[in-house]
Amino acid sequence: MGYDVFLAPKTRSCTKKARIVEKINEEEAFLSRDFAMFHSRPHAFAQSELVQIEALLHIDLTPYWSYPINYEPDTQELEYEIYLAEEANDLTKIPDLKQQIIQVQKEWEVNYDSIHEGWTHISQMRETTLTFLEKIRQNPSFGSQITEVTERPFDWGRYFISLYSADEPEIVHDLRKILLSLDYMEEENIDYVALVGY
Repeated sequence: MGYDVFLAPKTRSCTKKARIVEKINEEEAFLSRDFAMFHSRPHAFAQSELVQIEALLHIDLTPYWSYPINYEPDTQELEYEIYLAEEANDLTKIPDLKQQIIQVQKEWEVNYDSIHEGWTHISQMRETTLTFLEKIRQNPSFGSQITEVTERPFDWGRYFISLYSADEPEIVHDLRKILLSLDYMEEENIDYVALVGY
């Protein structure tokens, strides 16, 4: 197990999600574990690899690490309070907490389509990804300038560095997978997307 990341479409349609996932699986266009690590580290380290790449390549990668505030109903804190009440055998609080969870879920249903904070318009994700690929093409040795995050080292191998001049760093393959996934999402008339870790 470990941390994985996928490009999530903003839709409540399970049918659309299933068709997108099926195409991604058919093309083996799922993102690598290295990309998942790349995606996760800006939240933990001020000088993460993603932040360094933004500076090295003069690019804004905000769509790669922003997180949608309404990806799913935010009931974790309330669920934790129920757990604490059960542990303390204080069962009087539980009905009210469960009612609050129902209310949060209802509000999420009502507001899901109108709140886009943390989501990226699909055209912006495409533009950012194409720009990222072009910046890598213009500066193929960028990976050799990345400083290792000492708080939590990770073996990047060839992820940011090409062994041979004709080679591409492995991150390029993940960026192409993002573009392919965006194609599938556009076929389903998706407007907003986000990279979501789990």
